[in-house]
Amino acid sequence: VGPRLFRYFKYKGCGDEAADLTQETFIRLVRVRDKFDSARGPIVAFALGIALNVWRENLRASRSHEELDSVNEVAIDAGLQERLERMSEAARLREIVQRLPQAQQDVLYFYFDEEMTTREIGEALAMPEGTVKSHLSRAKETLRTLLEKKEWI
Repeated sequence: VGPRLFRYFKYKGCGDEAADLTQETFIRLVRVRDKFDSARGPIVAFALGIALNVWRENLRASRSHEELDSVNEVAIDAGLQERLERMSEAARLREIVQRLPQAQQDVLYFYFDEEMTTREIGEALAMPEGTVKSHLSRAKETLRTLLEKKEWI
């Protein structure tokens, strides 16, 4: 479970914080272990659900720091076109995925990167399986449309 959690935080862009967030997830997992029900899904899905909450809390805490950094981002964005030209196909696709609503991004990550079933994803994200399927379908359709329009180039 540990390497999957670490990969999840790296995927979410946590960089150097990934190890700390993984550790925080394990601490919370131990605290709420009595709430785990194996009939509802595997422990990995339960742990990834906790990881999602840890990531969201970390994101909220870092937003105040981002406001200070936004002045520096203006200069960085000037070189955006040059950076996009150097990026690989996978990195360009990630840019498109980041345009999707957060729920769709999460579902795509768990479905493709973690190879979880829609049932397991529902458990991890605390949403009905039908909602997971809807998010997955909408995300795939949006990606298909953007790729056909070549808006990712």
